[in-house]
Amino acid sequence: MFLLPLCGICLYNLIENEFLLIFDKKQSNNFTSAIHIIFTVSIYLINLYFKNEIFNNLLVLNSTGFFLNDILFIIKKRKCKIKDFVYLYHHSLTIIYIFNQPDNSNCMLIICWAEISNIPSHFVYYYINITNKNFFQIKINFFCEKAQLFLYSFIRIVFISYLSYNENYIEKNQFQSIVFIFTLPLVLLGWVYSYVLLKKNINNNNENKKHIK
Repeated sequence: MFLLPLCGICLYNLIENEFLLIFDKKQSNNFTSAIHIIFTVSIYLINLYFKNEIFNNLLVLNSTGFFLNDILFIIKKRKCKIKDFVYLYHHSLTIIYIFNQPDNSNCMLIICWAEISNIPSHFVYYYINITNKNFFQIKINFFCEKAQLFLYSFIRIVFISYLSYNENYIEKNQFQSIVFIFTLPLVLLGWVYSYVLLKKNINNNNENKKHIK
């Protein structure tokens, strides 16, 4: 089982290095994260149909490998911002819970929906880093920001909160219960970031109105 994250980190390190041949480090990390979303959703849907241990292991390999690779990316930056510590907390707790998830856990379903909620964010980040955007790119970025607010907030506040609530009632041993308690702030972070996105959209709308005037 512990060979899975090792294989996963090798996979994502290889993917990231391929992107680095074309993009800078931040954009490479953004595209690598997008690959993780594609793999996570695809493998989860295939596993729903086949319900095979192989695909369960691929889900573990995929997510633990990605989170470990991202941990290394954060450590190598050595900037130690609050956001970096939040990511380190998120990734570490998620990896631990993946390996210690109880029977009938919603863990991988939660990760799948969390990744779906991040889809518009990758488009937003990509377009933010484009200088001298044309009219079409500005419109796409505007649409993605609205989609980011709606999709992220709905999934994080409603769906993931509901799944986490149900996860609380799944039978666990003492260690699993402790790890689960430490993952609960991750749900709250989804609420907090939803509020941040809402404020950002309101501010952008106000700025656009000023320009129109």
